[in-house]
Amino acid sequence: MIVSSVGDDAEAIQISTHNAENAPHLYVSVRNYCGNEPYPFVGDLSTKHILSHPYSSGSDEMLGISTLLYYTDYTYDCVWLTKDTS
Repeated sequence: MIVSSVGDDAEAIQISTHNAENAPHLYVSVRNYCGNEPYPFVGDLSTKHILSHPYSSGSDEMLGISTLLYYTDYTYDCVWLTKDTS
């Protein structure tokens, strides 16, 4: 079980092939209460890359990730999309 990643709380976890290699990668959303990144993020644990996305709201919960790399946030109750191009 993953409870934290790079010192911050892990909110969601997903395996997806929605990446450049079309291979199963492990993704985790990280809340960012500890300040390792300036915003919450989705990370590809298989390649150790943070995925770029349009969302930036300081500390927040990213509650879920779909297999197509859509995710939801707690503050705005919106659905956002990120892409894994690494």
